[in-house]
Amino acid sequence: MRKKFKVYERCGVKEYWIVDPEEKSVQVFLLKEGRFVPDQEAEQTGEISSRVLSGFTVRLESIFESWPG
Repeated sequence: MRKKFKVYERCGVKEYWIVDPEEKSVQVFLLKEGRFVPDQEAEQTGEISSRVLSGFTVRLESIFESWPG
């Protein structure tokens, strides 16, 4: 995870999502001035929206509702 984070940051990926199925959480980072900065975080419930893809919103329940555990 850390390796991809650094590679994506270096290559200019504008938005990076980390989905953790064990914690049932999502973290979103945005690229600002060449570095990823935290933008959003949610656990178990709620919504996360892309700042890059207009109109793209995900409800955490829809990701994790059928996830084992």
